[in-house]
Parts: sequence; C-alpha cells; structure tokens
Amino acid sequence: MIERHGDTAGLLRRKPFFRAEVEQGTLGSPPLLELLRALRPRWWFSAHLHVRFEAVYRHAGAQARGDNPDEIVIDAGDDDDDGGGGGCTHAAPIRTKS
Repeated sequence: MIERHGDTAGLLRRKPFFRAEVEQGTLGSPPLLELLRALRPRWWFSAHLHVRFEAVYRHAGAQARGDNPDEIVIDAGDDDDDGGGGGCTHAAPIRTKS
C-alpha cells in the first residue's frame, strides 16, 4: 500500500520480485501502516522493504502546520553552562517536515 505514495516503477526496477505483492496490494507491513496512521508523524523512516524508497503519505484531514508554540529552542550561543560539563554548546532545534 505504501508503494502507491512513491515511485512504484522505480521500486520495481530495483526489486522486481515485489511486483506480485504490489499488484495484490499486500506489499509492506500492515502493523507499520497502522502505526503511521495513528501517530501521524511528519517524517517516517522504516527499513521494512530493505531498499531506499521515498514516499509522500498525506494523512487524512491533514492541514498545513505552522510554528509550534511549544517548541523548545536551544540557542548554541547560550553560555549558561556552570562549568560542570553538563552543558551542551552545539545543540539546535530539531525540526521536521510539515
């Protein structure tokens, strides 16, 4: 099912033995697809097919996301480290694709 959201022809050129599963609609992992639908992440990485395959999956009812008001931004320029070695001087916010 996930193959419908990417370059299926390219996938089949690299993995021609997937053709029957693509035609039957059984390629992929049903539990992972359910998890993808439940969690609705912006990015999803999976090694289930054992091949690089990029897909764009649009969640049902998805809306464009704006800035996250709850995002914590760690400024790499902050010098609040007390010298105890616990400070992080190379941190950056983690952003994901909308």
